Amino acid sequence: MMNGAIRVSLLPFLLLATAARGAEPGGTISVDEIVRGMRGYGLTVFEGTRIDTFQVEVIDVMRGRGGTGDVILARFSGLGLETAGISQGMSGSPVYIEGRNAGAVAFAYPFASEPIGGITPIGEMLEVFERGEADEGSAAGGLPEGGGHSSSPQGPAPIGTPLLVSGFPGRLAEEVGEFFRPYGFVPTVGGSGGAAGEGEDWKALPGAAVGVRLLGGDASLTGVGTITWVDGDRILAFGHPMFQAGSVNFPLVSVEVHARIPSRYISFKLGSPIEAVGALVEDRRPGVAGRIGAVAPTIPIEVVVDAEGAERREYRYEAMDDKRLTPMLVSWAVQNSVLHGEKAIGDGTVRLRLFVDLEGADDLERENVYSSGAALDQLEEDVLLPLQVLANNPLARPRIRAVRAEVEARDGRSVARIERLELEKGRLRPGETVRGAITLRMYQGETRLERFEMALPPDLVEGELLLRACDAASSEEWDSKRSPNRFATKDINMLVRYLKELRTNEGIYLQLFRAAEGVTVDGREMPELPESRLRVVREPLHADDGDLVKGRVVASRTIRVDAFVTGCRSLAIEIDRDAP
Repeated sequence: MMNGAIRVSLLPFLLLATAARGAEPGGTISVDEIVRGMRGYGLTVFEGTRIDTFQVEVIDVMRGRGGTGDVILARFSGLGLETAGISQGMSGSPVYIEGRNAGAVAFAYPFASEPIGGITPIGEMLEVFERGEADEGSAAGGLPEGGGHSSSPQGPAPIGTPLLVSGFPGRLAEEVGEFFRPYGFVPTVGGSGGAAGEGEDWKALPGAAVGVRLLGGDASLTGVGTITWVDGDRILAFGHPMFQAGSVNFPLVSVEVHARIPSRYISFKLGSPIEAVGALVEDRRPGVAGRIGAVAPTIPIEVVVDAEGAERREYRYEAMDDKRLTPMLVSWAVQNSVLHGEKAIGDGTVRLRLFVDLEGADDLERENVYSSGAALDQLEEDVLLPLQVLANNPLARPRIRAVRAEVEARDGRSVARIERLELEKGRLRPGETVRGAITLRMYQGETRLERFEMALPPDLVEGELLLRACDAASSEEWDSKRSPNRFATKDINMLVRYLKELRTNEGIYLQLFRAAEGVTVDGREMPELPESRLRVVREPLHADDGDLVKGRVVASRTIRVDAFVTGCRSLAIEIDRDAP
C-alpha cells in the first residue's frame, strides 16, 4: 500500500497526466472549505515549457475585498520563491488544496520580504465560463477607458502582466509601454516568436505559460500569464483581468519561458511567444477564458518603406481586432517600420499613402506629406485619425480586412510658407475671373510665385467677399467653426468619403466666402441658395433637411505644391455689376 508521503509527492504528476487527456482532475474546493493552515501546492513554468511545483500554505481568506470578490491569502515556497518572491507571469498559476483546484495565484505585495500573495477562488473564475455562454454572440466592443485592474492602497495588487515587446526600437518601445501600464502590463524585452518545432512540447495544461498576442510579425506584443483550469478545449487563466473588456476574440499563443529575472520590487518571467493555439473569448474581473483550437480574427498590416539612402523594404504584421487598440497597433507598426530604415530625429520629409480594406463600407485611401523635425509624430496622427473615427463612429463599425501603408522618407525639410496674397483687381463683376498670385517662402531658400485663376458664379449677388489662401490645418479649423455639423454623416460610406476628402498638407486652399447664412445638405455645401430654401432649413419642423452654416463658400480651388504648406492670408473682394 502506498504511504502518505509518496502519495503526496506523486499527486502533481498524476494530475498532469489526467489533465493531458482533457479533463480537470480532482474537481474544485470551495472557498468556504478553506481555512487557515491548510497546505497544498501550485503549478507554474520558470524554464522552457516545463511545469514545476511549488508549495502553498493558507494564511487566511479575505472576504469581499473591496467589493471585488474573495481572496485566499497564502504563503508560497519552493522553486526559489523564498528569495525571488512571486513573479510577474505567475498570474493564473493553479493552486491545489486536498488535491482539488482552489484557484489562481493572482495578487502580490511588491517589496514584500516574504512570498505572500493572493489567490482568486476557482468558483469565481468558473463564473467567467457561465457569463461567456450567457453572452454568446455578443462582444464588449473595445477596451475600457483607463486600466482594468484595481487594488486597495494596503491590499495585495494584481500581479503585473509581462508584456513581451520585440522588434521595437527604444523610443517607440517606451511609448508602447506607457500606453499599456494603466492596464497592469509591465513591458519586458522578449522574443518575437518561436522557431519551427519549439511548440511541440507545449500542452494546454494547468500551470502552462500562455499569452495573448496583440501584435505579431516583424514586431510583436504579447501579454503573458498562466493556465489555471482546463475543461476539454476551454481554459481559464490569469486570475485577474487582462483589460476587463468582457467578451472578446483575441489570439491566444503558447509561451516559452527563458528565465525568471529576480527583482527587489517584483521578479518577472522573461519569455517568447511560440505559436497560435486558440482564442481568448472572455476577459472578466476574476480572470480570462479561452478556447484551444479556435481561431481569432487578425488584421494583416503591410508597410513599404522607401527611405533615402536605403533599400526599399517591406514589413508585415498581424494585429488583434479591437476597436480601441487596433488603430494604435497599426500606427505603431507603421512607425516601427519607418524607424528601422530612417533616423528618429532631425529634419525630414515623409509622404504617407494609406490603404484600408474595409468590410461593410467603401475602402479608404489617404495620402499626405509631413516635413519638420517631428515628421514621424505627424505621421502617427494621420494613421490614427481615420482608423479611430471608423472604429468609434455611431453609425456602424466596418471590419478592417487589411491595411497597407507606403512611406517615402527623405532627408531635409520641404516646407513652403504662404507669405503674400495679391490680386490683379479687387473689384469684379459676377461671372468674371479672379486672377492673382501667392508668394511662397521656401524653407531656408528662395521665394516662389504661384499664380491662380478662379471663376466667379454668374449669378453672384453684389457685396463684399473674403478670399482666403490657407494651409490644410487652417482651412479645416475655419470650416469646423463655420460649419460645426459638416461631418454629421447619415451612413458609413459618407463618413469614409469625408475621411478621403480631408485636406492634405501639400495644398494651398483658396476659398471665397460671403458673410451670410448658407446650407449644407448631406454634407455638401450649397452656395448661393435662394432665400426660400433657407427659410425651409430655418423651420424647426424641417431641421433634418439640412444645416445652416455661418458664411457661404461661393467659389473654391486647390493649388498643389510639392511641399508641406503652412500659413494663411486673406483679402477682401468687392462684387459690383458696374465694375470696370
